[in-house]
Amino acid sequence: MLAFATAICLARYYPKWAAVAYIAAALVGVERVLELSHHVSDVVAACGLAFLITPRLIRWLEWRLKAAEPDPAEILEEEEIAA
Repeated sequence: MLAFATAICLARYYPKWAAVAYIAAALVGVERVLELSHHVSDVVAACGLAFLITPRLIRWLEWRLKAAEPDPAEILEEEEIAA
């Protein structure tokens, strides 16, 4: 799941590299199946979960980070009051 989640994040912030990221994630999945570490269904399920969870997690994190940023207008007001 981590390979697909990473590919989704890379595709969001570096769209030019999206194809490379998704191909690399798919190759990791194929490698895991060929190595007999996972079944095909495991890889498909992980891919599906990553595509369901990761975009929502990214949006939530962006919202949280934006909420944590101070408002520039408030900073200017505080500086004017202090001066």
